[in-house]
Amino acid sequence: MKKRATNPTALRDFKASLHGEVILPDDDGYHSARREWNGMIDHYPAMIIRCATRADVAHAVEFGHLQQLPVAVRGGGHSVCGQSVCDEGIVIDLSQLNQPSSVSVS
Repeated sequence: MKKRATNPTALRDFKASLHGEVILPDDDGYHSARREWNGMIDHYPAMIIRCATRADVAHAVEFGHLQQLPVAVRGGGHSVCGQSVCDEGIVIDLSQLNQPSSVSVS
C-alpha cells in the first residue's frame, strides 16, 4: 500500500490546535483504534482523530481537505460495510463526543 504524505509542519500545527487526540500508524493503540465492529473490514488510515469538541470536528474536516486526504467519519463504529474507516486517509472518530464529561460548546 502506498502511503500518502502529510506535511509534517501542518500535522504538528494541527495536533497542537486540537483538544482531542491524533493516532498515527506508529503509535501504541493504532491497531485497536482502526478496527471496526465488522471484523471483515481491514483498512489502514493515515491517522485517526478522536475529536473532543465540535471545533475539533470542523478542524479535522478542514485539515483533511487541505491535505487532500480522504475522510471517513466514525460515529458508533457499526458500519457493516466499513464506510466509517478508509485507507490512507483520516478517520474522524466522534465517540468521545458521546461522553458526558466531554460536552463542549466550543
